[in-house]
Amino acid sequence: MSGKYILIAGFGLPMGEALAERIISDGCIPLIVSRTESKLRDFVSKNDKSIYFGADLSTEAGIKSLGDFLRMKNIKISGMAILLGGYFTDRIDSPGDVVNLLKINVAAPMQLVSGLLDNMQGSCSVVLASSFVTLVPKPNNPLSYTVSKYALNGLVQNMAAELVSRNVRVNAVAISAIGGRKIKDNQFRLGDQNASADDIAEIMAFLLSEKSFLIDGAIIPVDGGLWLR
Repeated sequence: MSGKYILIAGFGLPMGEALAERIISDGCIPLIVSRTESKLRDFVSKNDKSIYFGADLSTEAGIKSLGDFLRMKNIKISGMAILLGGYFTDRIDSPGDVVNLLKINVAAPMQLVSGLLDNMQGSCSVVLASSFVTLVPKPNNPLSYTVSKYALNGLVQNMAAELVSRNVRVNAVAISAIGGRKIKDNQFRLGDQNASADDIAEIMAFLLSEKSFLIDGAIIPVDGGLWLR
């Protein structure tokens, strides 16, 4: 997928950074987007084969401004990694703001894909970040977060079914907690709580590439088997 533009929506540390670096190593151009421009500028200053745009993609105005930017620059994206998301711990006897969490984890990704359909080029791959908590129900899973990620899984499969005719694939990785950047000789072991951002980025980069052309509508566990424990 050399020379193609890959959008990273919700760029942050360490996951967005690791994925952008992995995309650059594949010969592609990461377009990193976040509402915090300082961290975008910092990454681009060290990685000149990337571009950035500041926008709050949890809002319709932010999505529209990104679409306008892509059209102005005549950029067509071949892949989109959506790292938007929120988290908090709650239970049924003390629920949190589930409406806002659903907005961030489900509505915003849906509106982003919808708003940028015309900016996608050829065979396009969309990859979202789900969670291992949706793979098996457990009593200690945070209530609202788990519900929102179940809804995200449903969104992935419905979007995949709708967009297959447009040659757009939609998948998600069900990840555990992200344990920072990978340190040399520090190997992740099966069942560990935290996977490095670099290890997760490897899988996301594969799903964003044409090598994964047969995978569509999948929720793929990327947690070293943690969900089985």
